[in-house]
Amino acid sequence: MVSYKSTIFETKAVVIRHIPLGEADRLVTFFSEKFGKVRAIARGVRRYKSKMSGHLDTLNLVTISVGKGKGIDVITEVDTLNDHSKIKSDLKNISLATYLSELVESVSMEESPNENLFDMFVSTLSKIPDLDTYAGVLRYFEIKLLEYSGFAPELNNCLE
Repeated sequence: MVSYKSTIFETKAVVIRHIPLGEADRLVTFFSEKFGKVRAIARGVRRYKSKMSGHLDTLNLVTISVGKGKGIDVITEVDTLNDHSKIKSDLKNISLATYLSELVESVSMEESPNENLFDMFVSTLSKIPDLDTYAGVLRYFEIKLLEYSGFAPELNNCLE
């Protein structure tokens, strides 16, 4: 549970993972602009008439409102800003985007904001459909990811 937020908070975020929880709920992991990686429950989202269901698809850029629940935060409202449909319609694009989201999830600490990483992640996702080759963008993303998360290697000095 994110302790430094108010009772309800709103932020831009990219949905990076969701897993079924119970019969109708999902546990959603998203990487947000203001709060970093956050996990929250989307109640009733797996029901047929759920209004939030399509908004919480992996890789969607959303505006999300989250309130404190008992033990874990609860998603109260979500609106899609970009569903990245061009990425999701091509296997190579979705493979790259999924790899990037897994990298972001693995280096991000919960409740630890990283605006530089968020901005780079969103920017890179928006460029993926227009790429002819992925290697350069991928290496750049990986190096900057290490830098923004505090794990960058020292490349300016020789080690003896």
